[in-house]
Amino acid sequence: MKKYIYLLALAMVLAPSTCRADGLGTLMRVGKSMDEIQRDYDRETAAYSRVKEAIGNGGIKKGVKQAAVLKYGEPVVVVTEAMRKRQVWVYRPGTTDLLNKPKIRLFFDDSGVLDQITVVE
Repeated sequence: MKKYIYLLALAMVLAPSTCRADGLGTLMRVGKSMDEIQRDYDRETAAYSRVKEAIGNGGIKKGVKQAAVLKYGEPVVVVTEAMRKRQVWVYRPGTTDLLNKPKIRLFFDDSGVLDQITVVE
């Protein structure tokens, strides 16, 4: 009986074993994706904060051009109104979805001049 146990143990040691980690690559890609998502959230939140501060101190007010606003950061969403043909730039913190608060909407006329500011807290 001991002979069979030794042979079984020897077979297990000598048998070609393939130790694989198939999911490791996937986990690494998910981790990188999560890092990219967090960087996007941070960028969106920073732009929202800069735009909010600029509105508060008068850096962004009615009559400024789109290029002047872009120096504070890229909007999260740009939408064109169907009726008035205005562009609406939406800024929001990274962890907020577009339907929930807080957000800032900047309305630009067809010549790219800011004509309305809406801040939702």
